[in-house]
Amino acid sequence: MIDQGNSGFFRRTAVFGLAVLLTTAAVASTRAAVLASYPFTGSSLASTDTDSASAASSIVLGSGLDSTSARFAVANGNPSPALRINADETDGTTFATAITDNDFLTLTLTPAAGQRLILDNLTFDLAVNSTLVATNVRVQLSLNGTAYTTLDSVTAYSTTAFTTQTFDIAGTIANSALAAGSPLYVRFVVFDNTANAAAYTGFDNLTLNGTVGAVVPEPRTLSMCALGVLAAGSVILRRRR
Repeated sequence: MIDQGNSGFFRRTAVFGLAVLLTTAAVASTRAAVLASYPFTGSSLASTDTDSASAASSIVLGSGLDSTSARFAVANGNPSPALRINADETDGTTFATAITDNDFLTLTLTPAAGQRLILDNLTFDLAVNSTLVATNVRVQLSLNGTAYTTLDSVTAYSTTAFTTQTFDIAGTIANSALAAGSPLYVRFVVFDNTANAAAYTGFDNLTLNGTVGAVVPEPRTLSMCALGVLAAGSVILRRRR
């Protein structure tokens, strides 16, 4: 028979164990965060975000985007400078041609160990400098950097003033990848309707917004922990008897 003292001890052990489990689950609380930010300040392709929960790569220019000394020479940046893609760099007027010619920008977002990232949206400012230009930008996501899924696209027609473009990422493959601790690849495919060397497209203030939280143990894991706590309590109880 279990006496009252041992019974009380067992109850205290069980309560303590449950408290630990509930505390573990509570760590899953989230906070809003800027997960990647590219203002192109100082003519840099690096992200300026400082959130320790994620690592954002520098933007990589596809090999089809020729080297140019005027890469950041966009006078009407928001603020200046902004990233410049010249019309004579983008070799085709279709998405398929742009992919073949590697006319795109790519970045990678990777969660830190033990962190879960939930992306909400992607924003960037877009403009063209000439009434001759109609630029198409197609945003794509990938889990492996090879097979991409199109998120959405936007076309800028003679928009010499920068306008903010917003893409909803919630509920896409992006969050399934980041939840598993895998990197997410984001690609911006650029093509337009002219090869005029004086015409260009400007990108500025590219930002990935989302929330951050610790990885939550699966229900199965929590159940196993609960059984472990109860088993440990039983062993201690038998030793006290």
